[in-house]
Amino acid sequence: MEARDVSSRVGSVVDKYAIVRLLGKGGMGAVYEARHVALMRRVAVKFLLPELARNRELRHRFENEAKAAGRLEHQNVTAMTDFGVAPDGSPYLVMEFLHGEDCSKLIRRQGPLPVARVADIVTQACRGLSAAHRAQIIHRDLKPENLFLTRAGDGRDLVKVLDFGIAKLRLADGSFTTGTGAIFGTAHYMSPEQARGSSDVDGRTDVWALGAVLYELLSARKAFQGDQFLAVIDHILNRPPDALETLRPDLPPALVDLVGRALTKSAAERLASVEALAEKLAPFVADRHPVPAAPLTPTTREDIAARPGRRPVRVARFVAIGLAAATGLLAAHHLRAARPAERGNSGASATTARPSIAAGPSAPGAPPVDVAATSAVFEQRANIAPQPPSDPERAPRTAPKAVKKAAIARAASPLLPTTRPPAAQPSGRPVKIDEDLYGGGH
Repeated sequence: MEARDVSSRVGSVVDKYAIVRLLGKGGMGAVYEARHVALMRRVAVKFLLPELARNRELRHRFENEAKAAGRLEHQNVTAMTDFGVAPDGSPYLVMEFLHGEDCSKLIRRQGPLPVARVADIVTQACRGLSAAHRAQIIHRDLKPENLFLTRAGDGRDLVKVLDFGIAKLRLADGSFTTGTGAIFGTAHYMSPEQARGSSDVDGRTDVWALGAVLYELLSARKAFQGDQFLAVIDHILNRPPDALETLRPDLPPALVDLVGRALTKSAAERLASVEALAEKLAPFVADRHPVPAAPLTPTTREDIAARPGRRPVRVARFVAIGLAAATGLLAAHHLRAARPAERGNSGASATTARPSIAAGPSAPGAPPVDVAATSAVFEQRANIAPQPPSDPERAPRTAPKAVKKAAIARAASPLLPTTRPPAAQPSGRPVKIDEDLYGGGH
């Protein structure tokens, strides 16, 4: 009857969730894969079994899970997103859909796990439980089946704590949602105070359960044995577990001692909190998937020049300097060509050496500029090799600006157009330019 009721939900639509397939069934409920009919988002929906929905206490515990987990927002706690009641009266929870497997299946598939992975799994569970404890929620049913392993974005294990169905939730008035004096939980992972039905149950009972989980992940064997429920309870209350170092001799002694401290029968002598347990586990957690280092910042001249916005500004600046220097040099040669040559050409004018070609307006009384003669001078000076500085190491810093401007002008001269000569002085004679300033004197 139960199996028929459970499977009959597949293919139905409950509220806004289309039930796709059955994922698993436990003592209280069945979990299905479903899709939101509008968003098409995949979710997991957990229904209380129909035959239990009429039980007020069990229904109360199921609703308590929604209240407990719904209050928690942490990456190591399964997110609860909705709660409702099906047409047949069965309440349901809507949770995030997870890909992966729980730790119980992992142990059956692989046996004892590496120390670093075990420490990482339990440390993440401690983080999720720390968030629950700060919200005054004690899980009270931690076991390998309730630690689910999925994958984070970098490929590492991402642990999700499941099933807060019997969590002890403190209400605003200081009372608890579950009654005291009752025994709840899975026998193999109960703390002694929980097994005795004590009303003094706090976060240290979850520390005990995590100690039992540590023992099992490291040895693939339960810490407390027994064929029947009461036999397991007797082992928890009266006898220690088998020595972990005999089951796995390769374990670090400090880790064996830590498991023993978590499984101390007296709550007062046990590790005080899940935060303390995580701190003690930190030395055993290894970085099994190092993240690649970020690329280094460019520091070479080529890299700096290639950065956006840098090279165009530098090129434009040098072009402007070159044009200014070449324009001044060309103006000096215009003046030189406009007056009689006084250095080595007895009475001859530079303008009579070649046919003249006027280019642009000239100063009053000045002859037209001979562009061909000017170009010949440029070509002659471009072929003159610069003299090396006396101190080559200091040359880039001590070279006169005139030398630099002249070098730029010589390189840019074939591309420059002819320009207008400078205006004449009031006497009618051209303005004399210091040719050495532009590299013209030689």
